Amino acid sequence: MRARPRQQQLMMGAYGAVSSGDRRPPRGHDSGLRQIPILARRQIDLIRNDKRTLFILLLMMPIIALLFMMVSGQYDITGRPQTRDEIAADLTRDIEEQIAQLEADGELTEEAVNDISEDYLPASTAQQLIVMFGLALTQAGTFGASYEIVKERAIFRRERAVNLRVWSYVIAKAVVLGLFAVIQVASVLLILGLKVDMGFDPVFDIFPTGGLELFATLLLAVFASIMFGLFISAIVPSPDVVLYIILVQLFVQIILSGTLFPLGDSTGAKIASKLVISHWTMDALGSSVDLAGLDEDKSVACSATWVPANAQLGTTEPTTRMDCVPAPLGDKLSLDYRHTASHVNTTWLALAGMALFWGAMTILVQRRKRVD
Repeated sequence: MRARPRQQQLMMGAYGAVSSGDRRPPRGHDSGLRQIPILARRQIDLIRNDKRTLFILLLMMPIIALLFMMVSGQYDITGRPQTRDEIAADLTRDIEEQIAQLEADGELTEEAVNDISEDYLPASTAQQLIVMFGLALTQAGTFGASYEIVKERAIFRRERAVNLRVWSYVIAKAVVLGLFAVIQVASVLLILGLKVDMGFDPVFDIFPTGGLELFATLLLAVFASIMFGLFISAIVPSPDVVLYIILVQLFVQIILSGTLFPLGDSTGAKIASKLVISHWTMDALGSSVDLAGLDEDKSVACSATWVPANAQLGTTEPTTRMDCVPAPLGDKLSLDYRHTASHVNTTWLALAGMALFWGAMTILVQRRKRVD
C-alpha cells in the first residue's frame, strides 16, 4: 500500500526535504523528545488523509458494537438479578408450558416429555460476549497499526539518514494510535451499555462500576495489540504481505486464547497460550466480571420426567415430574478466572509487559534497517 502524493508530502514535511545527490547529508542533533510531538502531529495529518485508516480507527468498532448490541441480552454479562431458586422456578414454568403445548397438540408421549429440558448457564453466555468484543477490539488495534511503518519505509530511511530518532518515531505512532484506542474502547462499551447491564462489582474499589474496570483492561489490551501491530509492520517486506500475517496471527490469538478452544492437558499449548495477548485479555475480562462466581452461584439445569401410572401410589394416569439441579460448568470455563486484585494485577502486568516487549522489538528492528 503506497503513500499517495499528499501523504508523501506530509511525510517529508517533518524535517524538511533531504538534499539530493550521492553524498549522505549530515545527521542532525534534534532531541528525541522534541521529535515526538512533531511526528505525532504528522501522524494525525496522515491518518486524516488516509480514509481506510480513519474508517478503521473511528467507525469500524462502533459498527461492530451495534451488531453485538443487537444480539445481546440485558443480563448477558451480569446474569439475571435473581437467586438460583427463582431462576429454577422460571425454567420450571417454561417446561410446564411446553408440556401443556404437547398435550394440546395431542403429542404428549413419554419420549417427548423426557426430551424436554431447560438450563441457565450465565457464565457461558458472558464468556462468549466478552471474548467476541475483546477479540474485535484487540484485532482492530493490531490491524490498524500493521500498515503504519511499512507504508513509510522509503521515507523512514531518508529521514533516518538525517536526524530521525527511531524510538521517537515508534513512540509517536504508539501515542497517536493509543489516543484512537481510547475512542474505540469507549465507543464499544458505551454502545453495549445501552442494552447490556455492566453494573457488576469491580475488583478494584477505585472504579465506581465494573464497566470502567473493563475499559481499563481493554485499553491496555488494545495498546499491547497496537505495539504488536507496529512490530508486524516493521518486519514485513511490503504492504502486500501484511494481510496474510494478520490472518495467521488472528487464528493464533483465537486458538491459544484458551476460551473458544479448550487447551486440554497439553503443556505446550498452555505455555504457548501465555505468550499471546488474547489469553491475558480474556483472563482479565473474565476475572473482572467474575465468571467463576457467576457460574457457581446461578447455573441451573431443569428437566422433565415421564412418571407412569402406578396403582400402588394411587395414580391412574401418567404424570410428569420436574427436577432442577445446580449445573456449574467448572473446568469447562477453560481459564482460571479469579475475582481478586492480585490475579487481575497479574493479567495487567502481563499485558503491559507485552506492550513494552513488542515496542522494544519494533525499535530494534527499525534501528537495524539500512538508511539511504
